[in-house]
Amino acid sequence: MRPTRVCTLQKPNSVRLADLHGCGVTTLNGGIPNAIWIDPPQAPALAHDRADLEIIGEVLRWGQLTTRQIARWFFGSPRTATNRIAVLLELGYLRTIDIPWRAPAIVAATLRGARARANLRLPPKLHAPGRLLHDLTVVAIAAWLLEQDQQAGWITERELLRDELSAARDLDGRLRRGPGRRPDGVLVRANGQAEAVEVELTPKRDRTEYDRKLAWYMEQLDYRRVHWFVPSSTLRERLVRIAHELRLDDMMRVAALPPALDYPPGIKADRWPARPVGSQTPWPRR
Repeated sequence: MRPTRVCTLQKPNSVRLADLHGCGVTTLNGGIPNAIWIDPPQAPALAHDRADLEIIGEVLRWGQLTTRQIARWFFGSPRTATNRIAVLLELGYLRTIDIPWRAPAIVAATLRGARARANLRLPPKLHAPGRLLHDLTVVAIAAWLLEQDQQAGWITERELLRDELSAARDLDGRLRRGPGRRPDGVLVRANGQAEAVEVELTPKRDRTEYDRKLAWYMEQLDYRRVHWFVPSSTLRERLVRIAHELRLDDMMRVAALPPALDYPPGIKADRWPARPVGSQTPWPRR
């Protein structure tokens, strides 16, 4: 897969992609030049291989990545990727995450890794087992979207939260307000147009939450389009109905997950309810 472009966004509807702050060298980023900062005590261990810092940066941006994703984005050889990740683990820049299924190892950045990429202003991600499947699915869909448009960029949810909290602090560094709503990520077209991306693996118990979130999208001015990826056909129908009621048909795109991607175990791209026993009625073509 060709490396795709990832960057941070500011004023999404009024600036060109090349002018956005935070665009940095990451293999997923397609090689946009940018300075990488490292603390002097850490420089000898990493300065010989810029890819090490790029890997740490991407792991920080997404929160965690599988070793398979790192191998695909940064190296032509899985063995080379395994060796480099092992070095970063041994040096204390990355750590592995325990997972309850058989799959490629998952790594997250440590505090030392975050300090090595201080320019990103991102802390190490706290382990959240309940979000792991969702977050890794977001990474897979983001890579797929960026492969469709190789001039586009991507802002992770962690970067959105970082910038939102930064804007919410007063001069003394105290938060004036807490974080608000935000999408799971933002696809940034080459012309600067920002498109929100939502991934909903499990329908929320409080179904009115979708009404409130779509109403929020109707009122906000940052995102010109919303891509909502939903495995459940029942939830897709509900979202389409709410979008129609709010007259968001032109803004919102609801679809199943793209098929045949490298999803975590147990994730189905498209789920339909079971037909009653003996029913001869076929499901709608999809």
